Amino acid sequence: MKKYIYMILSAAVLAIGFTSCVDEDGPGVPQLKKMHLQYNEYTIDLRSDATSFVLGWIDVTNATYEVSLSNNENEAVTVLSNEKTAGELSTMYMTITYDQIKSYIESAGLTWEDAEETVKDEDGKDKVIVYEQTYLTLNVTGKPIDLTNTALDADGSTASAAVTVKRAK
Repeated sequence: MKKYIYMILSAAVLAIGFTSCVDEDGPGVPQLKKMHLQYNEYTIDLRSDATSFVLGWIDVTNATYEVSLSNNENEAVTVLSNEKTAGELSTMYMTITYDQIKSYIESAGLTWEDAEETVKDEDGKDKVIVYEQTYLTLNVTGKPIDLTNTALDADGSTASAAVTVKRAK
């Protein structure tokens, strides 16, 4: 008798467990994918010899990407049409030149603020370097190509990175 009661209770627990895993619309709705950048912050030093930097993000597949520059001072937005290249492990990359950054700063009329940093010289003494800096935002928006075969929201997803741009004073 105890054996039958144990089997009935076990079957009831299993039945409740299996039925609670499925809601009315099926086994569950997957989470929507979101854009993710390789870095959340970039520092571009126009005083250096570098001429470009690489922006990286996770490829959410079945999407088109739009990369743009914006800022907090005004509504100026510039969409970059540089070539996007696929990397390893579901990543995408775009090379952005310093000339594009400078052009955007000029066209948007961004203001430069004074800043300084202390570095050690060859003799180990502190040296204060005075420069100017401004801020802008890099945005990568992924929009689904085919709504029937995507985990992106129908409106797409945008990831942003803060960019500090430094130049000699």
